[in-house]
Amino acid sequence: MSIGLRGPQEPRARGQKPLGAGSRPPFDVVCLLSSFCDLPGFPLPPVVLSTLPCWKLVRDGVARRLSGSGNVVLKRIEREQLRELLRVKIVEEALEFAESGSVEELADLFEAVTEWLRLAGMSLRELEALAEAKRREEGGFSEGWVAFWKDRDAC
Repeated sequence: MSIGLRGPQEPRARGQKPLGAGSRPPFDVVCLLSSFCDLPGFPLPPVVLSTLPCWKLVRDGVARRLSGSGNVVLKRIEREQLRELLRVKIVEEALEFAESGSVEELADLFEAVTEWLRLAGMSLRELEALAEAKRREEGGFSEGWVAFWKDRDAC
């Protein structure tokens, strides 16, 4: 069992369908939350967050659709908090893409990365230039090399 955005979740059984729309990847989000829950002015203190087990950064249009719902509390966060929450969102979307292989999840990941870059004052071209420099120095992933370490218990 692992902790996800909705609390404890059982691991998926072999052959079980990938996570669908509205599902949450099974990962421990608590470790990711500690960096921004303590930021001054965070809209919900950790005590309140513990009573609301299902929460996440949502797209602007989703927030507008949810605004009339009686069972959802919406809070707008500050720029620095948004940068931190986007890091969590990037992990969430990357896990959903890894789980499903869906190009739609990849588009969500791209949107989160693009917004994080914008807030960091960096363009996609700058990111591409950085990726190209790393590719020249270390190569890419096109040859499909997998490394197995004999002396490590985990990566």
